[in-house]
Amino acid sequence: MNGTVICQSIFKNVRELVHNCMFLNAYSIGNAFTRIRKLTFLKVFFYLLHLSKKSMAIEMADFMENFSSVGFPNVSKQALSKARQGISPEAFAELHRISVQKFYEKCDDLHTWNGYLVLAIDGTSFQLPQTQRNIETFGASVNQNSSPCAMASSSTLFDVIHDIIIDARMDSYNYGERKFALGHLNELECIGLKNDKLILMDRGYPSYEMFQELLRRKLAFAVRLNSTFSSITQRSGEDFIMDYKPRGYKEPVKLRIVRIVLDDGTVETLATNLYGAEITLDMFRALYFLRWGVESKYYEFKERIQLEEFSGSHPIAIRQDFYISVFLSNLVAILKSDVDSEIAEQDKETQNKYRYQANRSFLINRMNKYMIKILTGAVKAEETIQKIISAAIKVRSQKQPDRKYSRKKKQSRRKHHNNRKPCL
Repeated sequence: MNGTVICQSIFKNVRELVHNCMFLNAYSIGNAFTRIRKLTFLKVFFYLLHLSKKSMAIEMADFMENFSSVGFPNVSKQALSKARQGISPEAFAELHRISVQKFYEKCDDLHTWNGYLVLAIDGTSFQLPQTQRNIETFGASVNQNSSPCAMASSSTLFDVIHDIIIDARMDSYNYGERKFALGHLNELECIGLKNDKLILMDRGYPSYEMFQELLRRKLAFAVRLNSTFSSITQRSGEDFIMDYKPRGYKEPVKLRIVRIVLDDGTVETLATNLYGAEITLDMFRALYFLRWGVESKYYEFKERIQLEEFSGSHPIAIRQDFYISVFLSNLVAILKSDVDSEIAEQDKETQNKYRYQANRSFLINRMNKYMIKILTGAVKAEETIQKIISAAIKVRSQKQPDRKYSRKKKQSRRKHHNNRKPCL
């Protein structure tokens, strides 16, 4: 994949966008940035785009030293906190949309599974700064002592083969998974990808209405069923086609039901509209395993990018950090493909029995370090991207194919791990 060219195109479009006065007008909240002040829209925008998990005072000092081309003024923390509340989080969501658009427009070798782009929908929850405003805005989870903990729910539509987040959303803690999924499907139609698409979903998503919606949109799907689908799960057979029609509905849904056996002996039931016998049980097993990629993406957000270490406590700041993290993740994924290709070519020439890939944490750090300099023109995009790639080739991680872990029901109290170092 020509990840270098795609990244250059993304940076070019973002640079043109943020320097357009229409961008300021579209994403300024209320009458923010209408007066001439030290903290302009663009200066605050670039400051926020440079994700950092340091204290605000340290980060402001570092930002002024490391990104002198921005011309960031020496202001108080209170002034910056107030100014950032004038920028809509949708401004950063727009950058993410550009990364998606340019990837599928410029990628010259999209990989598919039996002709389908494989897209997974899955959600997670994030712990938020413990403020009354966040509890009122997003909701809370109540522990055994009846103490509320501010939480938000998030969901992504994720291209599991290409490691690209197509759509990402954050909402209240009790926001339904299926409502998130419908929003993702609407966004997918807006993007207008030409390839056939296959949707993977876990057991919280399937319903009669969801099956109908996926069929109406002419999408292939493979979804995991839970025990509430007793009319299906209690039937015998490992591979059969049936008409599913719950009580109260007139039109049946034609489903293929397949049962796959996991390594630990657990039997999972999948419902799909891939009726052809050429798609075997082993192929379905391999297909559903691809869904694990979205779980790894959430690990990246929480452990590598440390998204829950929000740079502000206001709901606007939380949403800003969320979309900035999604944009950064896509840039890293696109660049990682080129680094992995270079490493694979080098591996062919060696007799080493191990195979390697790019270190994702290193790439996140390098991309975050140079992104602002590229967007401000302080450095040239092509040269800087090649510099990052060259460095990343030398900082590699060993591949561990078919690595499997059993899910732990009880989590360790340990908070600091040797293999979980912050990279921002």
